[in-house]
Amino acid sequence: MNRAALLTIAFLLSACAAERQTAPITVSAPEALIVAGIPTSPYFNISIAVFSNQGQAPEDSGRISRIYAPIHEAEANYLPIILRNSLIESGHWGAVRVGPSEDVAAELQISATILTSTALDLALHVKVVDSRGVTWLDSIYREQAQAAAYAVDEQLRQDPFQGLYNRIANDIYRTRSQLTDFDATWIVRASLLRYANALAPQAFARYLAIDPQGIIKVTGLPALDDKMYQRVKKIREAEYRFTDLMDEHFNLFFDRLQTVYPYWQTYSYELLAYNDQIKTTGSVSNRRRSGSWEATEDVYRTYKEYKMNEDELRELADSFKTEIHPTISLLEGSVIELKGPLEAQYAQWRSILRDIYAQER
Repeated sequence: MNRAALLTIAFLLSACAAERQTAPITVSAPEALIVAGIPTSPYFNISIAVFSNQGQAPEDSGRISRIYAPIHEAEANYLPIILRNSLIESGHWGAVRVGPSEDVAAELQISATILTSTALDLALHVKVVDSRGVTWLDSIYREQAQAAAYAVDEQLRQDPFQGLYNRIANDIYRTRSQLTDFDATWIVRASLLRYANALAPQAFARYLAIDPQGIIKVTGLPALDDKMYQRVKKIREAEYRFTDLMDEHFNLFFDRLQTVYPYWQTYSYELLAYNDQIKTTGSVSNRRRSGSWEATEDVYRTYKEYKMNEDELRELADSFKTEIHPTISLLEGSVIELKGPLEAQYAQWRSILRDIYAQER
């Protein structure tokens, strides 16, 4: 592209910048995590599914999504770990596990869609449902990073959006604190019955009923010495051991990304914030000297600076993607050859457990 064409682009960019209005942003102090004094019994086990990226739709989706694609791919696995760590730190729950997909029999299932994720802003649509099908949360959480969050050592600081995860954890706890002992007990029972029904619906479907609102009612319980029910418990424990291994996979993934992600966040924040500053100061300058050749050249220089920063951001994103590697899981000292993405491996594992149950019957 020749100089005249670039100057034409720059002139058009200056016109757009002059019309853009930026609304003031109010940033509140991050919410502190509510930590358990006396944990509530019974403990609920929580399953967190890998986040979905389907909600992200940048304004300039063609260029920006190409830059952030490897980042968003990693964040879908990385961000659930931060939420899990917050829930564990709160001390209100039993086992909190991250998995590649939703667990239909989870006592408490958390799923989330990433609506926006940059070093400047994070927005998540979070849904929390218990084993009865009752929705605890269905809300959008947003947070803007403050410059102070990036002003400390990358390896020592909290996540710049820690306040958002604290709000989610606190809201889940507030819902838990309103449950009666009766409801809490049936959430645990419904979880095991739903798992049993998934393994052998012909034997356990009669214990569950679904009302018009999709809420699951427990209509009865198997006898405590029911052999089929005992087998279900045994297989459920085997699956928990496997999901613990899957969760450890996500831990290793998280630790590996910690060597690069905090730095990427810091540099990305600086680049994005600087580009916003460039656009703002460039717009002011253009309005002051609108129509002059000097103003057009000024916008052209601004455009080049913006592109240089964008190119650097793309290089950071590409280098970030190289840090992601799949792993093979082990189970009780034996190698389980499960191929494909984690979600496919998890489905294969469940198929293996169903086959074990059928053989034992």
